[in-house]
Amino acid sequence: MKDIINRQTTKSPSRAEPSKLGFKKIIIFSLTLILLVLGFVIFTAVKDRGTYQAVFLTNDQVYFGHLSYWPLRSTATLSDIYYLRADKPLQTQEQDPDQLNMELVKFGKEAHGPEDKMVIPKNQILFWEDLRDDSRVVQTILEHKRQKK
Repeated sequence: MKDIINRQTTKSPSRAEPSKLGFKKIIIFSLTLILLVLGFVIFTAVKDRGTYQAVFLTNDQVYFGHLSYWPLRSTATLSDIYYLRADKPLQTQEQDPDQLNMELVKFGKEAHGPEDKMVIPKNQILFWEDLRDDSRVVQTILEHKRQKK
């Protein structure tokens, strides 16, 4: 009789182990998943890589600078900004584009005195392009920086 009572009141270690193992597996799986998602977000973040980009906006403006953004944020940041200003009105079909006098202007010299950083909603960016080091825009920017020193 004692044997029957002892079997009923004593918990078997084999019954407790599966629930502990299941809980540990869930915790390990959750932590692994969190680390993978975090790694993906950090790895896919576009950071300033030192190259210049041309950023084309939905309002037909183009800015040149260093673009960076995080995948889960709704904004991108452009720094070291320049833009083109034409001395003549925009070209007509008869005009030769080489005859236009374009000036590369450093952002921040405007009357309202903005900082050299622009936060742009991602939905306002049509696309961007990485600029080669030998492009006319990058060469002009580098020349401007050399003269500034």
